[in-house]
Amino acid sequence: MSELLLKNADIYVDERKVFLKASLHIKDGKIFDIYSRDKDLAIKTIDLDGKMIIPAFCSVRGLWQRGASHALTKEDLGTFIDLTQNEFDADAKLVIANERHDIEDLRQKGVKVILGHTRIGEEMIERIGVDGIGPLYYDMPPYDPYRPGPVNYAFDHDTYVLVDIKDMPIASLKFLCKNVAFDRLIFIGDHLDEDLKTDLSLSDLIAYTSMNIYRLLDLPKTFGKLLRGNRADFLILDENREILSGIIKGEVCR
Repeated sequence: MSELLLKNADIYVDERKVFLKASLHIKDGKIFDIYSRDKDLAIKTIDLDGKMIIPAFCSVRGLWQRGASHALTKEDLGTFIDLTQNEFDADAKLVIANERHDIEDLRQKGVKVILGHTRIGEEMIERIGVDGIGPLYYDMPPYDPYRPGPVNYAFDHDTYVLVDIKDMPIASLKFLCKNVAFDRLIFIGDHLDEDLKTDLSLSDLIAYTSMNIYRLLDLPKTFGKLLRGNRADFLILDENREILSGIIKGEVCR
């Protein structure tokens, strides 16, 4: 593994939801240390003055995918499988399923189940038991107080909500951001509307496209945060939030 010092960057600190001007020392694929002041180290150094470092986004289909490969490899995460497409992988840790699948069996095996592509009522969903709902508004009825379905369940319960941002109107996305708990909303897709990018803070976007996936999958705390000892998975952005490079396991992606 290579050793690298990323100098003088604005590093996102999740606990404070702020950026700290510091240098990031990477060693053996992990964050070795974070220096708030310059240190004279005899290793390869990249000056990132004015650039931002944030945890690598690992949304299901890779929002910002052009910037880096998925932060989590198959060995780390397993495979994201949509069972409604008649696919299955024994190593899957997260699936999108519906009432035609044996959800109880999947959950007993430790698989996280997102209920999607269904029109069943809220009461039936409560009997089945799921970890989340989504992708919302894709082959699902809208919120209906008289005939409550999956969308009603998503609003009425403390559950994860997956949203395919490619297929949802911007007004609906903003509504969800205001009405779903901050740590329960997950964006999937490969394009983020400029209006929404402007409307949401960077910390919101990090949560919706990356951090909440880690929470849903109960991954070790060595993933998803820029802390000493954590795996060095992150993206480097410019002042316009455009990706300049990605670093996965301490290696520069591009």
